[in-house]
Amino acid sequence: MRHRSSGRSGQHKPHAWRIEDREYARQEERRGRRHAFETLEPARTALVVIDMVRFFMSDSSYCLGIVPNISRIAAALHKAGGTVAWVVPAGADRMVVSEEFFGPEMAARFRRSGGDGPVASRLWEGFEIYPDDLLAEKTAFSAFFPGCCPLPSLLDARGIRTVLITGTVTNVCCESSARDASTLGLSRHHGGGC
Repeated sequence: MRHRSSGRSGQHKPHAWRIEDREYARQEERRGRRHAFETLEPARTALVVIDMVRFFMSDSSYCLGIVPNISRIAAALHKAGGTVAWVVPAGADRMVVSEEFFGPEMAARFRRSGGDGPVASRLWEGFEIYPDDLLAEKTAFSAFFPGCCPLPSLLDARGIRTVLITGTVTNVCCESSARDASTLGLSRHHGGGC
């Protein structure tokens, strides 16, 4: 797989995060086990990769640092018979609330963040897209918010019940997607992102 340099120092670095032992202990006390979901059924599992597009990737060594991990998870899930879904931002209409929050210039940049052309061509160059992968655009932060992305119905058509969510930006689009997926009744696992 190809992996393009960030144009900076060339160093790609994943986040140095970890779950504290006290948090594991708290979860074990609460539910009697460390992890909420201890097994995955690959045929009913999808890796949902959020917003790994040039706009977010080009100048972020952290985003570039997660590409190898996402690629390894995608390859393993493909091999096990699971689904990989790639989600990118769609061009959005101008919204006053976005301009109030981000400012007019930044709101305009975010509206164009997903790029143009077929979805597969808008993804970061370092990924291998398989013919049976799902490709979708979203018009909200979440890929699961009703009416804003076809992903929920595409996953439902394949019998998917578990989603592994990764990508960028973790505390906005990935987290929104994880919360909405849970609201729709999917078991979800939120992987590290940037």
